[in-house]
Amino acid sequence: MKITYNDLDKARLLSEEEYNDESNHDECRTPFRVDCARVIHSYCFRRLAGKTQLFPFMESDFFRNRLTHSLEVAQIARTIATKLNRTYPDLNIDLDLVEFAGLAHDLGHPPFGHQGEEILAECMKGHGGFEGNAQTLRVLSKLEKKFHDGDLDRGGFKEENNEIVDRRYGLNLSFRSLASILKYDTEIPLETEGKVIKGYYSEEKDLVSKIKKSVLGGKNNSSEFKTIECQIMDIADDIAYSTYDLEDAFKAGFITPIDMLIQSDSFYSKISKDIFKSANIHLEIKDIKDIISDLLIFIFELPIEGIGTLEFKDLITQSYLFLAQQYSSKYSKLLVNNGYVRRHFTTQLIDASIDGISVVPNENLPALSKIKVDLDTKKRIEILKKIAFHTQVLSPKLKANERRGKKIVKKIFDSLAPDPNKLEKTPDLLPEDIKIIYNQKADLNHKLRTICDFISSMTDNYAIEFYARITSKNPISIFKPM
Repeated sequence: MKITYNDLDKARLLSEEEYNDESNHDECRTPFRVDCARVIHSYCFRRLAGKTQLFPFMESDFFRNRLTHSLEVAQIARTIATKLNRTYPDLNIDLDLVEFAGLAHDLGHPPFGHQGEEILAECMKGHGGFEGNAQTLRVLSKLEKKFHDGDLDRGGFKEENNEIVDRRYGLNLSFRSLASILKYDTEIPLETEGKVIKGYYSEEKDLVSKIKKSVLGGKNNSSEFKTIECQIMDIADDIAYSTYDLEDAFKAGFITPIDMLIQSDSFYSKISKDIFKSANIHLEIKDIKDIISDLLIFIFELPIEGIGTLEFKDLITQSYLFLAQQYSSKYSKLLVNNGYVRRHFTTQLIDASIDGISVVPNENLPALSKIKVDLDTKKRIEILKKIAFHTQVLSPKLKANERRGKKIVKKIFDSLAPDPNKLEKTPDLLPEDIKIIYNQKADLNHKLRTICDFISSMTDNYAIEFYARITSKNPISIFKPM
């Protein structure tokens, strides 16, 4: 089986012949390489440096942010595709395309991570909701300011047949590139209940239809639409999250390797239940402990004076329990505090995860061929993800920050949201270019979506500054632009 890319994959919504753009004349780059470049040079990509990954960005220069996370996902995704192409010589997955997916996959995430996502979904209750992946598609195909064929003084909108239509095209990416970030094949209903629903917005329904038609070449697809490049990005995201968020947690002192092994049975029981719920994998408490022990075994291969080198399990079974405790504590601290040891640990985890990935061909629709992760690799990734969630995301320190982030986003939204009876009034606090877009339609859904787009594009720090201005809590200089 061979993955092929035809003219329909490389087509874009807007013809660029009229533009004197670099993509028209650069014969050295494929359309997918052009798409990578457009993301890297975009405003939204730069803003990821100021958005939370796990720990608030202002806490330390060491911790990852959304930008460094995206770069790591892109690199892991490219490595996975390279490995698969070598394993299956006829496969021919485009490396630039999977790199693009890794770079772009988090562009729609709002300030304050998933907490920002949850509160914006609540704010958009009954008006189409909010979800990070849906917002990513919207950012790439509409919000990013590069291509439009509307009126400049209307912010990319245009009057046609006595109706104002949106003629913005974002980065005007190829259909196959847009497909690579389309993780969920579900339309989010306009009348949402205020909870995060995975999918794409109803406003992008026609666009998603065009993406599917281009990628599938008119063929019918009765199963879930998720391209092989998107699947590679998705597993690369899981690998990066399960590995590097754990490294950040070690560095932050939230957990040590020994802590992973000596939790209560109730803790491991929660991990087991979460994994069964999210991945449909049943694990006993003993299974979880054994997998964690196998992950950490390399730091317990201890040269002990007078005894020689024994593995951690040998120390316990041979009744050297005191030595096991003494040396395991020492080497646990070494993993936390020594950058060389941590890097060795994370490299091993990533390499092992990549080795566990294969392809299940779909001869009828090669673009939808399945990426398969072997069971041992899947168990390891899921355990590490859940440990990170329970020890960091649910920790009192991060929960306090979560509440603060939600309060900030909610206050900004409420300050900008219009009175349904006074839609003609423009919020004074909106930047001028956002005001132009806001005023193009009198429809309440349009106005709320414009405000939601504006808030979701904010970095954590910009949201904090905006909140300070409207609450008079440590306001910054009035001369700093909105």
